[in-house]
Amino acid sequence: MRKFTLFLGLILTTLLVANPTVQIQNQKLLVHNSEHSYVLTPNGDDASYFWASVSPDGKHLVYVTARYGTFVCDIEGNNVRSMGRMNAPKWLDNNHVAGMQEFYKEHDEIDYIRYISRSIDGKLTRDLTSKEQTAFIQAEEARIAAEKQRQAARIAARKSTTAQTGLSGVKIYLNPGHGGYDANDRSCWTIPVPETWTNPEGYWESKSNLVKALALQEMLEKAGATVIMSRTTNNSGIRDLSYYPGATGDELNELKNGDDRDLSAIAEEANANDVDHFLSIHSNALNAQTNYLLMLYHGYTGEPTVALSDQMAASSGNLQILNELTVWTSPNPLLRGDFSFYGDDMGLGVLRPLTVPGFLSEGSFHDYAPETHRLMNDDYCKLEALRMFQHFHKWFNRQLPQTATISGWVKSSNELVDVLNEPKFRYVKNSDDQWLPLNGAKVELYKGNTKVAEKITDNWYNGVFAFYDLEPGTYKLVVSKDKYSSVTQEITVVAEQIAQVKVRMKNNRLHMEDFPEEENDAIALDNYEFELLSESQNIPKNIARALYRNDKVYILADGVITQHSLDFTVTTPLPLPANVELCDIGFTADDYLIAKVKDECTFYTWDENMQNPTLLCGFDGVPGNSFALKGARWESKYYLGEGNTMYEISYNEDNKITTMQETTWAEDLTDKQLTYSPLNTVETIAGASFLRYAGHAYMARPTHNANQFQLYDITDGIANAKVVSAVYGSDTMDAPNTQTIAWVDGYTIHIMTLADGYGMQHYQTLTSPIANIYAGEVDYDGKNFLFRLNEDATDVTISIEKDNEIIATQSVGALKKGANKVVNPFGKTAFDHYSITATARPVAFISKVSNDDEIFQFYAARGVAVDKTPASPYFGRVYVSNSVAGQCTEGTADSYRNSSMGIFVLSSDFTDITNQGANAWHGNIEWGANNSGTNYQFAFARPAVAPNGDLFVTSTSYTSAGVYIMEAAKPEGTFLTVFDGKRSKSTGQLKQGTKVVANPVMHCYVSGLGKEEVLYTYDRDNSKGTVYSNISQYNIGQLDSLPWDTVPTATIYKDMGNSYMENGCGQLAYDQRGGFFMSQYRYNSSAAKPALIHVNKKGEVDFNIANNGIDAAQQGGMAVNVDGTLLALGTELGQVKVWDVTYNANGAPTLSEKYIINWGDGAGVTMGMDFDAAGNLYIVSNSNERLMVYALPNTNNSYTTRVPLNREKYARVSGNETTTDPGVQTGVRKEGLNAYTSNMSSAALSNNKFIITYTLNAPAAGLELQLLNEAKQVVATRPLNHAENCTKGSHRVEVDLNGVASGAYTWALQATSLPLADSEPFCAVDNLPQTMVASKGLAIDNDYESPYFGQIYVAESYQSTALENKAIYIYDATLDLLDKVTSDQWAAAVSAPCRITVGPDHQLYISEWADVYPNNAYIMDPANPAVLTPIFGGTPAANGIYTAADGKDIHGSISHIWVEGTGADRKIYTFDEDINMDGLVHPMGLYQYNIGNLDSPWEAAPSALIFDNADFLQQNGNSFIQPDAYGWWISQDRSTDNATIPALIHINKEGKVDFNSAGMLGGRTRGALGFNQDMSMMATAITGGILLWKVKYDAAGVPSLEAVGQVETSFAQSCWNIVFDVAGNIYASGAGSLSAWALPTDDYRCIVPAPIADKMIIGATDVENVLAHPVSKSGIYTIMGQYLGTDENNLPQGLYIINGKKVIK
Repeated sequence: MRKFTLFLGLILTTLLVANPTVQIQNQKLLVHNSEHSYVLTPNGDDASYFWASVSPDGKHLVYVTARYGTFVCDIEGNNVRSMGRMNAPKWLDNNHVAGMQEFYKEHDEIDYIRYISRSIDGKLTRDLTSKEQTAFIQAEEARIAAEKQRQAARIAARKSTTAQTGLSGVKIYLNPGHGGYDANDRSCWTIPVPETWTNPEGYWESKSNLVKALALQEMLEKAGATVIMSRTTNNSGIRDLSYYPGATGDELNELKNGDDRDLSAIAEEANANDVDHFLSIHSNALNAQTNYLLMLYHGYTGEPTVALSDQMAASSGNLQILNELTVWTSPNPLLRGDFSFYGDDMGLGVLRPLTVPGFLSEGSFHDYAPETHRLMNDDYCKLEALRMFQHFHKWFNRQLPQTATISGWVKSSNELVDVLNEPKFRYVKNSDDQWLPLNGAKVELYKGNTKVAEKITDNWYNGVFAFYDLEPGTYKLVVSKDKYSSVTQEITVVAEQIAQVKVRMKNNRLHMEDFPEEENDAIALDNYEFELLSESQNIPKNIARALYRNDKVYILADGVITQHSLDFTVTTPLPLPANVELCDIGFTADDYLIAKVKDECTFYTWDENMQNPTLLCGFDGVPGNSFALKGARWESKYYLGEGNTMYEISYNEDNKITTMQETTWAEDLTDKQLTYSPLNTVETIAGASFLRYAGHAYMARPTHNANQFQLYDITDGIANAKVVSAVYGSDTMDAPNTQTIAWVDGYTIHIMTLADGYGMQHYQTLTSPIANIYAGEVDYDGKNFLFRLNEDATDVTISIEKDNEIIATQSVGALKKGANKVVNPFGKTAFDHYSITATARPVAFISKVSNDDEIFQFYAARGVAVDKTPASPYFGRVYVSNSVAGQCTEGTADSYRNSSMGIFVLSSDFTDITNQGANAWHGNIEWGANNSGTNYQFAFARPAVAPNGDLFVTSTSYTSAGVYIMEAAKPEGTFLTVFDGKRSKSTGQLKQGTKVVANPVMHCYVSGLGKEEVLYTYDRDNSKGTVYSNISQYNIGQLDSLPWDTVPTATIYKDMGNSYMENGCGQLAYDQRGGFFMSQYRYNSSAAKPALIHVNKKGEVDFNIANNGIDAAQQGGMAVNVDGTLLALGTELGQVKVWDVTYNANGAPTLSEKYIINWGDGAGVTMGMDFDAAGNLYIVSNSNERLMVYALPNTNNSYTTRVPLNREKYARVSGNETTTDPGVQTGVRKEGLNAYTSNMSSAALSNNKFIITYTLNAPAAGLELQLLNEAKQVVATRPLNHAENCTKGSHRVEVDLNGVASGAYTWALQATSLPLADSEPFCAVDNLPQTMVASKGLAIDNDYESPYFGQIYVAESYQSTALENKAIYIYDATLDLLDKVTSDQWAAAVSAPCRITVGPDHQLYISEWADVYPNNAYIMDPANPAVLTPIFGGTPAANGIYTAADGKDIHGSISHIWVEGTGADRKIYTFDEDINMDGLVHPMGLYQYNIGNLDSPWEAAPSALIFDNADFLQQNGNSFIQPDAYGWWISQDRSTDNATIPALIHINKEGKVDFNSAGMLGGRTRGALGFNQDMSMMATAITGGILLWKVKYDAAGVPSLEAVGQVETSFAQSCWNIVFDVAGNIYASGAGSLSAWALPTDDYRCIVPAPIADKMIIGATDVENVLAHPVSKSGIYTIMGQYLGTDENNLPQGLYIINGKKVIK
């Protein structure tokens, strides 16, 4: 170790002598020696130099240059030699340099790092040894830490305290991310360049990043800043070598010297040049539908590793988010630490090595198609750069140039992007991005009458323009494009600001329908109901025509046109053409107003703002004063009538042509009011108006001489008109003229009547949402019919049946939503079935019937299921599975609830039917963690309701994978376990031996009752690496009782042959014809990997939704209605599509799109869906944290719930309910640890009754209280076998000890566990929530007298700049985390804290196996764990060795500590790999220190040497020590156990080796060693397992080992530590979280005595029931005698001694 310490010194210290030094100045090498300083540029003046250092002998330099790699030269800059790709170079010695090579994941996260050494002559390259690698990492992290500390001193001065102009004196580093046109440079589809990854002319992130950076560089340098660019061109680089495997010569050199550089080199260039601000410019990608702003800095969110980086990111983000030309899917910038965002502690490669402040900007999402096209516009990229420019001025408190910017886009006002017919051009629904961007639009900028600039929008479908460096003031924009209406807009701009203009231009050449079909899912009804919306008397008289357009009413009366608000409170006269009298008006299909001149065939038109009436067209000699109008203005037709002739005049604006034709008419048209109808006919019905709705044509017609109307369906012609409404309006007679106006707004029909002399009335169809109605939870109690309505009913009818014939029916009228009770109206008439028929008004269109109330809020809903069986007692109940507990925050609710993990139950009318509040039912199951990133592990996946009303809960978490049953009658009870078997912790698969019982189940379907009950599972088989999603059948009803523990009854569908369903996050739905639909999450659905398939009854796939043009299915939410005729699937984000389903003779389905539900406005995933029996659709999403319920259109909103009087067959007949017999359970166990009790205490009640408290570490099969006399003999027992006493966790149980002889007794609890099913160990605990990487210490307190008995301690030693990763984790016996202790002492060393030991004094002793200062050992008191007491003092060296005042070594690197004795007799024993004692030839020995009370740190040499390692058997130092009756066991880490350097030895009391493992222990032992309580069993580690040994001793105390078994582990490497508890469980830790296994025992019983001081006194008075040992004064004490003061008010729950009496709080 001493030799290695000296070797490390060469790496870590290069200034031991007065060698030259080197630093970076202005991107060049500045060398200092004792005589002078000089600048070197060995690779030329244009190169940028950094990462420079001088060799230990002062003769050479190593350095890195931007682009060109690493080099070595002599101290004068001569003899330059390339070292290749080698970052962070450090001298190993005078002839060798160490460095690292990074390799990256897709998003520039670090994947892994290779550490190498190269000789300076270039002849030898090798990987660093583990010790060298450790030293290299320590040196680099120490360098970075020191540099950050240096930078911290100047960070505060980076910002100016007073405002200055410009950015002079500021140094900025810009890194335009990526480089080149390769697979990591982010190519995206665009309309002009649809090919990706091949054409440099298309979109590449590397290209747009550079455009932004170059624009920003120009601005910054103009403002006086110094700018360093990581690249200024866009070529491939060193990180792209894998894409050019055959590159040689010049091509290879170009790559090595290209733009895509190593990220650590980019960061170090910024560090070396001491820049004031670092900025990495990027854009993001995800799913082509997301677009938010993300700013990343290194570290955890709110805890940057470089000070101020988070504030810089916030400053820039708050400016970037002001971009209104894009569509953000999140209104605020996301400001995140990269550790937090990516879920690791490596972070982004370009941020990780930074010591200067800065961040990475993901300015937008380049895979969102509208944004892709915007990023192809240089002005758009420059605008992002401009906001960064503003940020730099704001951050450094500098004044911006006093100029302004105008930016904007030009889009169509009447054309959607859809006209491009480009399915890949997806946009956020109902956003600005739905409108067509206009290419080739001219944008002219005027100041006054002077044109100052002009732009033509590009051909990349973005419409973006910008004008820069403008003087503040008022400008005019004039935007024009052929065939579009020109737009003129005035803009006032302010200095330092960016004005944003959105210009919408109308296409005047569209072919338009006069009555366009509304794009909604409304259905035509036989009767429409209306309600009065408003009325007014303020209307003109002598109305000739009244029209509606764009929320305004236009009236022509007495030759004057007036515009009115809909409520007629605002009236505006329109300008009229001069010297003419108008007689009629109309609107073209494109909303232009047209007026006819009286007695002339002359027409005038107005502009879009209803101004500037101008002559449109005319024709000589055509009479008639009323006209009908058809088409858009530019190609309009006008109809006039006189006598029996209809005149049709056609006008075309492009050709300026007016033509006319005549038609003979059957009726006299003179003085008739003509109106064009949706039937493409001219109608002559006075005052009538027309509309198109739900695919039908309608006419609103005033009644004769009254302010009333009636609606008619004229789809089949006027002659066949059908009345579809009642008469509405005032029954006022003798109105000389009544006009109607009808229009459609969304789902609502509006009809307005205007009666001369009487006023206006405005009606609309009823719009309140209504559900498809049904009666749920139907019952008959012998007198009353009980049921719950999900909607208000217009009528409820009750019928009774006998022998399948209805014998009586009674209507009970309209009833309200909710619970209802109706007295039996049929008297004593006998019946065997009854039905409730509920009717409500029709559902005319898709209606959302849920809202934002807390009852609909779920933090992480994964599935929803509705009871659809009418005869079920719980028919209509709604079940939601919530997989993660959390506080809801989404939406605009009045209040938000914090929903726990589990199942929530709602009634059909959405009440909390089980009174659970925010507390989910969880079934007392250990559900495990959710991890959607690892094979979609959901503790609560997607539930399904069985025909009897019970809920089947599925789980894909590897801890709980399978199916469980929540009995609807007792949701609060323990869920029934459906499957049994040995569970794989790596796949979740359940097996019985070699037979697979079940895989993780994503969803299921249940059919049948009782013995006919059959379970079908959508299971995810991941056992072969690739996911195959299958449908398995289990005839569970045939079992006498659950669980099912054998192979499935049948496999309905096996995906392995098709490999369609490799995602497997989806739902299963029965088609009611013997087949199943299966869905899965697909971002890109294809024929090979479709979002939906159908499997027929033969198990064949006969439908693939890829043939229906579905591109995606977000999270696979899918449902089929009760008769299999409707299917709903979550497709795009925030969208569900519903199809009609038909089937051919073979059962193969055909889907026809029927409805689209845009529930999320283009955002959010559909996690789960289900239909209820009446056709309402239920949707859950964890994106908006809601259950949403939609009623689908239904003209006949009525449902009959038919129920048998006898429902016995709906009761569950199979189960695995816990017996009520208090005896010990029988059977076998396939999960869970061996049970034992801890935290035991008792408190006396009266009459010899006691309360005992205890904690069970695992479920027990039985529990027994034992009373013991002074001879420790059991004199009385009490069984405590009730199930509620035997669950895992804390308990308080009352016991009656009457009948026991008077006296004071100690007591114990005997926990009995079920035997292990296979008599072989199995893993019972794996992957605790706490993430651990290198847990090198593990200990458990097995002392019954300890107040911390059962407490488990884990030391996490992972080396990172994030100090909080290093900690002591403290768990109770149930493995619940109690505390986490961190310390600055552990920052510098890789293996600190290391191994730990619980001493006889119940304190924790912590070692540090470290080679750097500080290196100590510590004592932690569990009562005050935050305080660590150092054991050793003395003078520390940099290598971690402490020396005493007499120069002797005290200690070095200690891998383990053992403790004996307490107080003055306390001794510690250490295994130390460094110190030299008594002239030892070989270090690594066992030492003794008589530390006693340790009033101050020990500062002397060891008290004794126990083992001198004379034979040099110990050479690793990673060791564990354990005494036995005959000496000591000593282990060490070995990759291969052998006799020369064995993994395990035993020494006798004389320190001589009497046992050598000599190959017995296998490979990679890690020094792990553990013993059970009586030391009869030993455990050691190998790669992938733990070996179990029986320990035997001969008469002389010489040990031998006999192999007795092996435990399989899931650690990435061998475990570091193994411990046993008192019940025969073993625990191990290492490269992963803590794991535990149950081992077979003789009788599976574990007796734990309560602390001796806790006695039960039988036959005593209350005064006698005090602690056996007296307390020194009155007050409050713990059960162990710790004084807590006198205040009882704030005591936590527990057992206390208060003024001499036991009290339970």
